[in-house]
Amino acid sequence: MSSYTCSTCGREFSHCALLRNHIKVHDNAVVDKALQKISEEEEQACEQLEEEEELSYDEQLEEEEELKQLKEEELSYDEQLEEEEEFGYQK
Repeated sequence: MSSYTCSTCGREFSHCALLRNHIKVHDNAVVDKALQKISEEEEQACEQLEEEEELSYDEQLEEEEELKQLKEEELSYDEQLEEEEEFGYQK
């Protein structure tokens, strides 16, 4: 009687069909590991993207604050010029 040996785990089977069924166990385990790895990589990529978006948002807020400050300084300067013109001051 021939025996059929699983090349992955070494288990022996008396029929080729039994070995073919058994090999599916290993194939499924490999697929499950691959899917798990892909899932972990996707999760890491999402986390990294969220961090980048958060940094981008913070930078945008900083730029808006700087722009607001520049506008306030410009308004203050314009008011000062108007005041000087009103009172006839010249530099």
